Amino acid sequence: MIHAPTVSAYLDLKKNRWKKKKTIYKLALNVSLDVTISIYLSLFLIMGLFIIYDTLQQYQEQFLLVGQMVDAYGPNLMLVFLVRYVSGSFTRPGVLFSSAELQLSLLPYSLKQLWFCVVVEKWLKFTALCTVVALFVFVLTPVSGQTILYVVGLMWVTHVLMTLPQWVLYQQGWIPKVISIVAIIIIGLLSTILKFSLILIPVLLIALVGVQFVLQQWILIANWLKIAETNDFIIWNMWFVNRMSKMEIKPKRQYGILQSKRKKKEQAQPFPYETDDVYKKMWRIFFDEKMEYVIQTIGLVLALSIVLGVMRDWLMGVGIGLSIFIFGVMAKSLFLANFTEKLVISLPWDFRAWTSSFLTYVGAVGLILLLFIGNVLYWMLEVRLWLPVLLLFYGAVAVYFVSDQMKEAIRMLSKQNKMPNYVDGGLLTLLFLAFLGSTVYPWLSILGFVGLIPVIKRFTEKVV
Repeated sequence: MIHAPTVSAYLDLKKNRWKKKKTIYKLALNVSLDVTISIYLSLFLIMGLFIIYDTLQQYQEQFLLVGQMVDAYGPNLMLVFLVRYVSGSFTRPGVLFSSAELQLSLLPYSLKQLWFCVVVEKWLKFTALCTVVALFVFVLTPVSGQTILYVVGLMWVTHVLMTLPQWVLYQQGWIPKVISIVAIIIIGLLSTILKFSLILIPVLLIALVGVQFVLQQWILIANWLKIAETNDFIIWNMWFVNRMSKMEIKPKRQYGILQSKRKKKEQAQPFPYETDDVYKKMWRIFFDEKMEYVIQTIGLVLALSIVLGVMRDWLMGVGIGLSIFIFGVMAKSLFLANFTEKLVISLPWDFRAWTSSFLTYVGAVGLILLLFIGNVLYWMLEVRLWLPVLLLFYGAVAVYFVSDQMKEAIRMLSKQNKMPNYVDGGLLTLLFLAFLGSTVYPWLSILGFVGLIPVIKRFTEKVV
């Protein structure tokens, strides 16, 4: 039980924090708005609300379709929520226990009781948010109240029961987190294949309640300084203030989730000066720092394929096509992001070697994704005889699209004028149409290969 003095001290802390934030926001508003702008902005906001309402009325049938999908695949929603909280544990502890609460615990206030105060506040805020969102959805859409209560209730229960697991997972390395995500995905696939979705939610709820008792002892076993530093950044990183002041708060540079003790020891070795080794090591360091972004993108790609595949067979083809598109765009954005580093842009580098080293890592990740998609196709669709041909087709298109994205990235870096390439655009459109029906009519993948024949030579060329 939380003692009254602890609650009183915590409320005083929150009150003072809110006063400071209010003062900062007031200064930012005074810089950005005056009376005239405020009046016009208010009028535009009122007009915007009417426009939004009118737009929502035009999508009533789509909302009804969403409600039907929730009724049909509702149990799998909880798995999506679970993946969200587990993936969030890579960067956030889930409980905003900041340095202020940590300093308060140095006084005669229980650390555990202060932690519970933060948790209760988190639950109350989420309850209020769910209530407001549910009321808006109920008033503005034709979705039934039963469906809204079902989804909101599922979100709330998952939010409450995943607070402690996310807190504990944040303290762990990357392996338990990845294992948890893979386990949730496997459970989702098995529930779809074996048709036990009806008992999925009760089983998961019982398991999560049991986990609460197991993890109680882990509440105080934490790296409090790291947690306080992370939460201080989350609390005081105010987007509006950053934009108005043109000053961005940057978190302390963190090591990537794959930098275990073995990797740190390896990085302490003398830096290799052979050209290929230099590029590979620099890319490895870069990917370690961007690993959270890579994992989130890969998770989105996998979820897209699975969710669309569960709805319709032909939608899985759409999901795979979009997955390859997202993967290619991610590769391009990561390649360009590396050239924002001062060390990279200030020295002369060999683009050919840079690109070759980068594609080594991209190819390895792409191969893993392709094998996973192959497993999804094997278990969810009746295309087992065509599976090698489909995977070869998907792999060839992925290589073509990633190569095209890399060439575009190099053109941007070298500031070359981009000429419209209608052949490539038309070819990508035809390949996407082949993707669209390949999961229902696998022979379309052969036609896709025919479309790739004119650019086979381009595949064998180097990117630069």
